[in-house]
Amino acid sequence: MIKAAVFDFDGTLADTVDIVMEGFLVIFAKYLGVNAPSREDIYQHFGMNEAGIIRKYMGDTVPGAEQEYYSLYNAMLRKSSGAFSGIREILEYLARRKVLVGLITGKTETTCNASLDHIGLTQFFSVIRYGSPLRINKAAQMRELLEAYQLEPEEFVYVGDAVSDVEASTRAGVRCFSAAWAPGARVKQLQEINPGLVFRTVGSLKIRLEQELPADTFV
Repeated sequence: MIKAAVFDFDGTLADTVDIVMEGFLVIFAKYLGVNAPSREDIYQHFGMNEAGIIRKYMGDTVPGAEQEYYSLYNAMLRKSSGAFSGIREILEYLARRKVLVGLITGKTETTCNASLDHIGLTQFFSVIRYGSPLRINKAAQMRELLEAYQLEPEEFVYVGDAVSDVEASTRAGVRCFSAAWAPGARVKQLQEINPGLVFRTVGSLKIRLEQELPADTFV
């Protein structure tokens, strides 16, 4: 039985991957010109926080670039839509079933909290772990939550949209339910690395969660 459901943010709760990417592309084009990394190069570092990705390519030579990125992100965020349809219903359902709902994201505390506030879901998350500027550390954070809440691996599920989320979950010894409902979801890659646990719609994820939570846990 699932006792903890922990979510990624970008591409899982809301369609924000392109906002994140566009911010990086603008900053790198401005400061690195022809030496700017490609979209795919940047994507490979998703999971490290935004400050870490900027420093990966620019070092500490332009401290103001990070604040510029945050300003760009916030401006684009205000124009974006809210959570994916059905996400609020899933979070409400899990809350009714007394499941621990958490968030492990590569975002900084600054961008994560602004994003949660924008989509109006802050109140659902009992525990939040933010990204590191030094490394992708989701697996360690999953293990930390397992220990902190005295959970068995089979009682914990991570919901994320990236191949790296599957890899992190595997290292932590837990399952990843792959969110493949965003327009840019890498469905084929997810199906290859995580067969049987790739969900093309939010509704199909809710059905799976219902199957793993016995009816007598309603409150």
